Amino acid sequence: MMTVRAVAGTLAAAALVVLQPIVMPTVPVPSTPVPPQEPVVAREPLLASMSLYGTQAGRPSYLNANSSAVATYRWDFGDGTGEMTQNLGTQHIYRSAGTFTVQLTASDGSRSVSLRGSIFVFP
Repeated sequence: MMTVRAVAGTLAAAALVVLQPIVMPTVPVPSTPVPPQEPVVAREPLLASMSLYGTQAGRPSYLNANSSAVATYRWDFGDGTGEMTQNLGTQHIYRSAGTFTVQLTASDGSRSVSLRGSIFVFP
């Protein structure tokens, strides 16, 4: 306890400070040893990007992918057709004008990443 005495003409104050111990919970220790876990191997993230180059209907449009460690590329051209390839780029001929949503799914065999973009085809 702390006491402050007043001197004539000043204010007196008293304070009581109580300290309590902090009790930390205990964690039980297993009686049998825990078997070692398989090591976790960090893998590079699977990254992909695409570039879409529109053109006139009836002429080839160029679609390019860029990715890391990809084995296959599945293209959905947005007009009801698609293609699977191992090449970074492909061509597609749109039969009509319009804006089409293209989806690219790049896969390395165990993981995949999908991207969407729009391509504009002129009349």
